[in-house]
Amino acid sequence: MAREVDVIAAEWLAAVGADPIEIKDRLDDLREQIAAGVGHAEEQLADVDASEPAAVKQAGTMLAALVASRDAAHRAAAAI
Repeated sequence: MAREVDVIAAEWLAAVGADPIEIKDRLDDLREQIAAGVGHAEEQLADVDASEPAAVKQAGTMLAALVASRDAAHRAAAAI
C-alpha cells in the first residue's frame, strides 16, 4: 500500500499545472485518513482472538501496511 501512496503522490505532482501547496494539503489529508485507519486496525488487532494465529497474522499484516502507507504519505508531503 505504501507503493500506491508513492504512485499517487508522483501522479499528483506530475499533473500539468499542479500546485505544490495543494498537493501537500491533499497528502496531509490522505495521511490523516490513513492514520485514522491505523487507529481502527490497532483496535481490531487488540480484539483478535490470540488462539487464532491466522487471524492475528492477518490483522498484523493489515496494520503494518497501513502504518507503511501513513508513513509514505508523511514522507511525500514533507518532501514538497
